[in-house]
Amino acid sequence: MKLSELEKAIIRGMEATKQATVAGFGKAKAMSKSSGDNVASRTLSATDIQNQLTILEEVHMVAPDITISVEECLETPTQLQNKFYANMDARVMLMLDPLDGSHAYTQKKSTWYGEIAGVVERVANDKGMITSAIVFYPHHGLWLLAKPGSVEWFDGTSVLVCEPSPCQLNQPYSTIFVYDHTRLRLNQEVTIRAELYSITEMLIKLVRGEITGFLSARGHFYDNTVGIWIAQQLGFKVEYASGEQFSGIVPFGDIVREGKRVAPRDEQGLIIVGKYNDAWFERYKRAYIGQK
Repeated sequence: MKLSELEKAIIRGMEATKQATVAGFGKAKAMSKSSGDNVASRTLSATDIQNQLTILEEVHMVAPDITISVEECLETPTQLQNKFYANMDARVMLMLDPLDGSHAYTQKKSTWYGEIAGVVERVANDKGMITSAIVFYPHHGLWLLAKPGSVEWFDGTSVLVCEPSPCQLNQPYSTIFVYDHTRLRLNQEVTIRAELYSITEMLIKLVRGEITGFLSARGHFYDNTVGIWIAQQLGFKVEYASGEQFSGIVPFGDIVREGKRVAPRDEQGLIIVGKYNDAWFERYKRAYIGQK
């Protein structure tokens, strides 16, 4: 896969965060046991912010003229963030979550956490199309590099999705950001905040054949939508429960109201990611429409 200078810079930035991120998660996990979740959360927040700064510094050296939509420091942007935000006429946007999956990991509900980025090209004044994406799993040293119709490992080999076991085919989908979505009560779906899973975890579990699909609602574009786009490039069916197709079109930039910056969420309703001809996929779709 041929990488642009921007994509190479994102990779360098993520790689530079590896040691500190792994150490930060180890420290947070230990603190969760001894001092409680709030202390652990503060530790990871500091790691999150530093990761974002490290990645943006690398990006700025090769692409100072792009704009960004990122997770951290929206209320008090750094000087570097403001430089990117000032690029009102930019043709390219970087979407970035510098640390995804911290809650589930510190709660011992997952062994996966990651960093995820998407590159977006402007197609209209306020809209853009995702054209590439990168996921880095620091603890495992794994990368997913995605472009339209293709997802590769770091060594350039294609990512092949493992087939789930017959038992897994009968399991209901996992969920992301649906704990406030009252329509999802078909079986044993995860629907409470304490059981929230991350998009980086869902992606690697899809690849490994550990799940057959997942549900999402109101996720942020900078991480959740990027991950869903990667799943689509892996060959999974991606569709809103309303029947609308997932297009990879996202808002080009954040929402700014009265000087306050907010990262936009996908407000189009429940989105379903699964295999083609999967009974669960159609079951969720019918249930959602029928219970509106």
